[in-house]
Amino acid sequence: MIDVVELSKQADANGVPGVVRYLAGELIIPDTGFMLLSDLYDAGVRGADFTLGRILEHWIGHDAEGIVAVTSDHGEAFGEHGLLDHRGSVYPELLHVPLAIAAPGRLPAGVRVEEPVSLIELSSTLLRLAGLDAPSPGLIPILRGVRSNEPITAMAWPVELWARHAGGRFEDRWWLYREGSWALVSNGQDENELYDLARDPRMTRNLAGEEPERLAELASRAHAAIGKIEEAATTATVDLPPETRARLRQLGYGD
Repeated sequence: MIDVVELSKQADANGVPGVVRYLAGELIIPDTGFMLLSDLYDAGVRGADFTLGRILEHWIGHDAEGIVAVTSDHGEAFGEHGLLDHRGSVYPELLHVPLAIAAPGRLPAGVRVEEPVSLIELSSTLLRLAGLDAPSPGLIPILRGVRSNEPITAMAWPVELWARHAGGRFEDRWWLYREGSWALVSNGQDENELYDLARDPRMTRNLAGEEPERLAELASRAHAAIGKIEEAATTATVDLPPETRARLRQLGYGD
């Protein structure tokens, strides 16, 4: 007999979804299970790619003077770093997403930029390409060959249900601070990890113990930058109507 577990929606008798049971160490997923999950995910990507292709064909045939940007808000973890789903961490399997921009007459075609960037600049980029005012130049200088020395930051907030049932790392707020190929992953307290993405793009080897001076220098600059982000995030408020909150909870958000 084969047990079937719907990781996202089907809860156990205590109302805990399969993904949380896995994170708490109560559910074992074999390698074949992760292979199946990855195949299903790839099938979804393939379907999205086919649909996007039809949209772009229509765009090229009718309004090729517009602007098109293709990206993703996050990736997905399938057991990497002992994680599953797409919350609670700032590792590459969640943060490393594609970004493609087409703007005929405003950006050169066929240019591939190897330099990593942050999606936080995407809105300013699209506004500038549309000829509108924007808070910053966005990614346009980089798209035109000017290298950026700005650090890349990312943050993952605690997930209440995960923290309540799985505890541990899911009770903390995690952030990433990256300068060049060096990246610091921290909970802002006693957990600090250091990675050299040039040699270890999947962040599998923590160098914090081998590079204490580099870790300290990076952490000092990181705390200043992350502090500004945390201040902005904790003081900003959004008033959502009850029906919107209910729909977000149905999608798995807002807990």
